[in-house]
Amino acid sequence: MKIPVPFGFKVSVEISRDIETDTATVIVHAPIYKTKRWEMSQSYKSSQFSDYKIINDCDFIRVMRKHFPEDS
Repeated sequence: MKIPVPFGFKVSVEISRDIETDTATVIVHAPIYKTKRWEMSQSYKSSQFSDYKIINDCDFIRVMRKHFPEDS
């Protein structure tokens, strides 16, 4: 399931969970940007981070702001 996020234009994320390794990986979908789909290098411990906690995590926000800076 894609989750809309307030970074960039029409950007959403998909959180993929691996039960065996207890990891959650964030895949970013940015349809109008040069790189349309990419995976964040950091992952999360799936049992400790809900989707809500991931998209509100300071590391997630920092990475997204770096890739999609706000217009000044």
